[in-house]
Amino acid sequence: MLYRWLLALKKPSNRLWVEPALGAVLATLFAFAARLLNIWLPPDTLPEIELGTLESLLEVISSSMLAVSTFSLSIMVSAFASAASSATPRATELVMGDDTTRTAIASFISAFIYAIIAKTALGMEFYGQNGRFVLFVSTALVLAYLIVTLIRWVHTLSQLGRMGNTLDKIHTAASAAVRAYRARPNMGAAWQGKPHADAAVLYARGNGYLAHIDMAGLQKRAEEGEGYIHILVRPGELNYARHPAGHRQRRRHKHGHTARLLYARRGP
Repeated sequence: MLYRWLLALKKPSNRLWVEPALGAVLATLFAFAARLLNIWLPPDTLPEIELGTLESLLEVISSSMLAVSTFSLSIMVSAFASAASSATPRATELVMGDDTTRTAIASFISAFIYAIIAKTALGMEFYGQNGRFVLFVSTALVLAYLIVTLIRWVHTLSQLGRMGNTLDKIHTAASAAVRAYRARPNMGAAWQGKPHADAAVLYARGNGYLAHIDMAGLQKRAEEGEGYIHILVRPGELNYARHPAGHRQRRRHKHGHTARLLYARRGP
């Protein structure tokens, strides 16, 4: 079950919200971490930072990041719609999985949450002198990181959703798949030819493209059942409901062999 959850979270459509959510949690922890220095360091060890200076910096971050996040989300939705209308569904998934886009959105939302929490904590006198100095340094680092992210984001916006950029992503994904196939043509399974005639047929439960095969899980099932599993499909292939996806057969030898995961291609 945990493996399926992790696999689902890796989907590009889900990673769009996973990274901002994780960034929000880290931003919250980061804002409260400055409080710990009041416990670890003697009072008034670090330089004094005016409260107004911190509030001004946090106000700039909170107001600007809210506007930038809203604008970026609207641009991102427009780019996804453009890719969906001019390319295939698989290409749309690649556009949605753009690393720079996810990082930028997560950074903007996280910075906004960080500024709101830190500003609220300042108003409640949550930080001492040491904490305010650490908060000032961390806020300066956040600003520097946001500047770099904004520059990269502007470059990404000029290309996101365009046909040339989409084709580049398709080429990159296809090249990675070809290299993986060349390195492991049988995906780590043993080749033993065709399954026996008495092997049980395994059918697909629904229609769609096969996204992933849990080779380690199938190997474990084969060992537990003391048999063999023949895989007839490969990730990326279109499968139909009630269409044979593999065969399962019992091991004929009682001694001297361990269960192995087999791989057999269907067709030429």
